[in-house]
Amino acid sequence: MIKKILYLLLLIGLYTCSGAESELVKSNKKNQLFAPRKKAASTKQKTSLNKKIETPSIPDQSESENKNSIELSPVEIEQLKQELEPDVELNFNNASLQNIVDQISQIFDITFLPDDVVKTPGSQTKPLSDSKISFKTNVPFSRQKAWNFFTMFLELAGWSLVPTNDSHIYRITSIEKANKSPLPTYINTSIDILPESDQRMRYVCFLENSAPEQMMNLLKNLTSANAQISSMPLLSAIIITDVAYNIVSLLQIIKELDKTSESQILTVINLKEAEATEVVSLIKSLQNKDEPSSFPYGITKKESSLYYFPKDVSLISAPRTNSLILIGPREGVKRIEHFILSHVDVELKQMYQPVHIYDLNYAPAKQIADILNSVVKFGKKGGGGGKEGGPTAGEAGGVVGGLKYFGDIFIEPEEQGNRLLIRSNQEDWIHLSKIIDQLDKRQQQVAIEVMIVEITFDKTRQLGVQWQTKNPTNIQGQMSGFFGSKAVVDTNQNPPPYTNTLLSNLINLAKLPTAGTTLLTLGKESVYAILGMLDKNTQTRMLANPFIVATNKYTSTVAISETRRAQTQIVGTNQSGNQSFDAKLQVSITPQINDLGLINLDINVIIENFSEDVSGTDPNNANKTTRQVQTNANVADKEVLALGGLVKRKKTVTTTRIPILSRIPLIGNIFKNESHENVESHLVIFMSPTIIQPTDTTSNLYTRNKSQFMTMVSRAYAEKYEKSDRDPIYRWFFKEVDQEMSDDIESFIAKGEKREVPQENSTANIITQSVERTKEGST
Repeated sequence: MIKKILYLLLLIGLYTCSGAESELVKSNKKNQLFAPRKKAASTKQKTSLNKKIETPSIPDQSESENKNSIELSPVEIEQLKQELEPDVELNFNNASLQNIVDQISQIFDITFLPDDVVKTPGSQTKPLSDSKISFKTNVPFSRQKAWNFFTMFLELAGWSLVPTNDSHIYRITSIEKANKSPLPTYINTSIDILPESDQRMRYVCFLENSAPEQMMNLLKNLTSANAQISSMPLLSAIIITDVAYNIVSLLQIIKELDKTSESQILTVINLKEAEATEVVSLIKSLQNKDEPSSFPYGITKKESSLYYFPKDVSLISAPRTNSLILIGPREGVKRIEHFILSHVDVELKQMYQPVHIYDLNYAPAKQIADILNSVVKFGKKGGGGGKEGGPTAGEAGGVVGGLKYFGDIFIEPEEQGNRLLIRSNQEDWIHLSKIIDQLDKRQQQVAIEVMIVEITFDKTRQLGVQWQTKNPTNIQGQMSGFFGSKAVVDTNQNPPPYTNTLLSNLINLAKLPTAGTTLLTLGKESVYAILGMLDKNTQTRMLANPFIVATNKYTSTVAISETRRAQTQIVGTNQSGNQSFDAKLQVSITPQINDLGLINLDINVIIENFSEDVSGTDPNNANKTTRQVQTNANVADKEVLALGGLVKRKKTVTTTRIPILSRIPLIGNIFKNESHENVESHLVIFMSPTIIQPTDTTSNLYTRNKSQFMTMVSRAYAEKYEKSDRDPIYRWFFKEVDQEMSDDIESFIAKGEKREVPQENSTANIITQSVERTKEGST
């Protein structure tokens, strides 16, 4: 405190000597933009200081010198100057920058040399007077703040102060030129002693851990528009030219980014169970998956502790000793070492075969394999949310959104043995085996009886006359053949006498009408006639009774077909091509049983018949009619379903006659033939399904009923059509068979009733039964 008082007295004396200059400044106050203003308490302060300071009596000169000698630091002297200097008020409106420079020059006793002082030909430098400034302070502030505002105004106008060798002379030049001019330079100086003002300066910063180019890329986005940054790669340094305040802010950022990383350590792990090269590949793959987002512009930064496998840890394998070398930060090395020793280099507790075999009992292997391969594909190829180009969570068997995906699974059916070959890990195998158990269950069966009934009625009535004159005569005449048949012409010009009678031609005429026609002949030697009458009734009944047993949801088909060979093409004169044609009766049914016991039947019935009789000379004898019923219906157990109802009615009237003569009543019937044909066909299909449960004996009862039916049919036909064995000629010609067909049927059915199912896993029972059967066969 005493030092400050003594220095204050020294400044008061200097201020008194410069009183004249102060009065001159006051006289020009109206024309000045910067007005120094004395503090109201300055005079009082001087008086009080003079009163307080008293020179004490100094008995000894040396002691007096020790007591009065006071040393002040430069910083303390500068602070005392600012405290004793008068405050400054800023108040100007649309003032030119040149006037402000002149006023600052007077206040601070400084000479400014702007660039426009020397004008050269072609110079485009703007004068300071072109820049206008308006500013007003509500509270007076110190001269240092006034100086800072002045340098700020220059920066805003695009100018900057550059000091010279003389401390009272400054250059005012453009910012671009100022950056290249000699400026106050600080070399790796502490941030704490840098000025926090708008003074333009140059700072050299040496980097310890970062590359200068990388740091420059970051700082270019943070510096001001007028700053200049350059690098020195050989010295690992950057040079920043800007105002002091901006440089201080940048250095704070550089200090944080250029921090020294953790110290590195080296660890050697001797692996016992795992292979060193495989462990290195595993950890590197985990490092890539756990890689943090890269820091902007490649700046080296300390690894975050959020990532379990830091990428700055290097791994080297030593195959000869099966060792692993880890180099990196202590925390990262210890973390990876703990992971390897705890989870990788450990003895496997459970060994299992990755390929499993599952024997199916009921379901076909191909169908189950297709279902399972479709199920395990869920979540593959983009469904798990993995990185692009890498395996997804679904492919790796991960958990996403609470769903556990299957891993890498391969399922191949072995159809011959009806088994599945599955390659998977133990966890997936346990889940798959449970699913297969649910799918491989004994299915219900459906016994379906089908009755196809077709009744055809064909009624034909014909009445016609054919007459012919004697040949040869001068006039010949003949009526056309019966009912569309060809006419008979006697081409013999000189027949013997016995052949010119009706009796001689009666046999030929009888060949023309339909079989069963009644013929009545009339005539004399010159003319004869034949009268034909037919009343034909045909009734055809077709009954087909196929029965099939189908497993639930499987298609079952039964078919009976007739094949004919027919001419399809003619090549040349003596060559023709033939092809086989089938006319079949086919029934295809797919049953599906629901939980309510109803049976859904997918039915397809095809009935084909050849429309013509077999004829070896007719090339078109393969024409056929096709009738088909295709439907889907729900039927209860043992309910009868009627299908079809196909009714066909056909009526044909054929009349051949001689005009005019055929219209004469009674006599006109001699000159015409008339035929009426009515055909009516009915087709009905009946179906009755019966559910056969997997555990009951319904199938045996169903088989027994059918066998009894066939036995009764066999015996009935034998009694009806076979001769009695009492006839010796019958017994001699038709040799006696060993047994009837009915006995064969009963013997075959008895095999199923006598069969005993061995117990599971009872190999002894199976061997015993096999030996007994061998003995019975040999006996």
